[in-house]
Amino acid sequence: MVVEMIKLKVIGFSFLLGIILTACSFSLAADVTPPPNYQPPAVEQTPVIQKTVMPMFPPDLANGKAIYTDKCTDCHGDNGMGNGPQAGQLPNAVAPIGSIDLAQQSNPVKWFNIITNGNIEKFMPGFASLNDRERWDVTAYLFSLSMPKNVEVEGSILFEENCVTCHSSGNEKGASDFKDAALLVPYSQVYLEEMISQGVGEVMPGFSDTLNQNEIQTLVHYIRLLGFQTDLLLKVASTQVPDVEETPVTTVTVEMPEESPVEYTIKGNLLNLEKIPDNLVVVLSAYDGMELSFEQETEVQSDGYFQFEQIENVAGRVIQLSVIIDGLRHVSDVLHDPVINDVGEVELPIEIRSVSSDSSVLFSERMHVFFDFSVDGVVQIVQLFVVNNPTDKIIVPTSSDQPVMNYTLPNGFLNLQFEDGVLGERYIQTSTGFGDLSPIEANTTVQVIFAYELPYQRNLDLTLTLPMAVEASIFMLPANSVKLKSDQVIFAGDRTVQGMQIQTYSANRLENGTEIKLNLNGRTQSSNVVATTSNTPGLVIGVGFLLIVIIAGGVWYFRKYKRSQTETEMLEEEDQDTILDSIIVLDDAFKSGDIPEEAYLARRTELVSKLKKNQGAV
Repeated sequence: MVVEMIKLKVIGFSFLLGIILTACSFSLAADVTPPPNYQPPAVEQTPVIQKTVMPMFPPDLANGKAIYTDKCTDCHGDNGMGNGPQAGQLPNAVAPIGSIDLAQQSNPVKWFNIITNGNIEKFMPGFASLNDRERWDVTAYLFSLSMPKNVEVEGSILFEENCVTCHSSGNEKGASDFKDAALLVPYSQVYLEEMISQGVGEVMPGFSDTLNQNEIQTLVHYIRLLGFQTDLLLKVASTQVPDVEETPVTTVTVEMPEESPVEYTIKGNLLNLEKIPDNLVVVLSAYDGMELSFEQETEVQSDGYFQFEQIENVAGRVIQLSVIIDGLRHVSDVLHDPVINDVGEVELPIEIRSVSSDSSVLFSERMHVFFDFSVDGVVQIVQLFVVNNPTDKIIVPTSSDQPVMNYTLPNGFLNLQFEDGVLGERYIQTSTGFGDLSPIEANTTVQVIFAYELPYQRNLDLTLTLPMAVEASIFMLPANSVKLKSDQVIFAGDRTVQGMQIQTYSANRLENGTEIKLNLNGRTQSSNVVATTSNTPGLVIGVGFLLIVIIAGGVWYFRKYKRSQTETEMLEEEDQDTILDSIIVLDDAFKSGDIPEEAYLARRTELVSKLKKNQGAV
């Protein structure tokens, strides 16, 4: 949830984001190591995770082309086919955005979000330095790359023959004339082709009997172009279509849509709550980027309804409502770029969730472990769990001394520390480690980051006991010094981060209670990252905590953001990317002689099988 965004409590935030953008090899599985001569694209300012801002004005293809030439061609190439001069230096193939096969499966909203936020797992930065209008200009130009050169002429003829009666400007039926680009940006080429082919109920007939597939495709290109600023020339509607050579033309005048209201009212109610407590208050939290801008409170009426008036309509602002009932926090959906009705209102209810103490439903999407040898004679072990509650219930502790989750730590651990919270508050000490009392909201993902120390003198056997099932794990430690050995993990390659070499190991799904037995062996070397102190009292941060927080604040947040979009589609794509990345890393490790052939073949067969299964399910 937005109000649960991770708060980076160690070193400078801008430095962390700099590492994220230049060392995105820390995928939640095992991404590809960049080649030594890889230079990531320059980022003009800190990117901000944002939701889609619909185009208020027709995107300008000419301006989009200029921006694309300046910022995109080095990787994507002049024609968008992924053949730019820097493409060969990247560890993964550049997406051929100029290909109709790729473009027709996507939609402008998705590409606008990628331009805005980047794709840190594919070594692409976001371009928040561009304003909303410029990013829409680029998005529109990207889609024009896959359009046929003659689409304007052929499309205008098809449109007049089949569509102009219902879709002309000012038509009696009130049907769209497609001059508002925002109307079509959520939809893909394939979806729009299907709509034209099969029709829309009684509202619009299908054209599969009168138009072939190429004509339908051309028509979709054309109606999308109608919402763009181009040099497109259309002939005035007539009862008969002359030959192309004799077609009279007139310039299309695009009417600018009205600007959104400056202020609006948020109205809502509490769902699934029979009795409204007295003096119950709803809190509105507004965020610009990742920073809290302001909060407002309003009292809930006896019928469960509430409202916030005179909310300023700021582009890119994120709003969420919350209410605390019986000590539990319930939240609304996240509101991005509100759709305001005719009377200046937006509906935003809060669903009151039921509770459960059954923590067995929880699992960890990812576990990350970093071994830090910055201090002589000690290894600091930093662990991150990305905990998922897939249910519609809030998971709560049974009592004040019965945590939601219990974490078992290795024997002899010292100096237990937390990224967010201290013992005696959110966390309590147990005989085997610690427990987390914090409730986990329904259908959400939270992170738990903690660190502890163990004595280290060239050799250490330790056991990590899993508090829940873990879908995938990655283990990290400085390269060229201590080695990690275990029958339960596999070497996944070395990475370079800010001049520091990191060796990584990975593991697939592990069940709740699994004991991961590890051996650390070798002489430590002084780290080139100096330990620092966070703003949490007494918390000394080494390179391990630094890298784990990068993962939590960068990759974890990015994936959580993606999840807030179309859940099933995005997660399927993410899983396929993860599997492909793992295969590439595995191949590299085998070629360099880091793993035996038998283990390599077994693991690769397993990954390929998973990939085929995922592709079959899409």
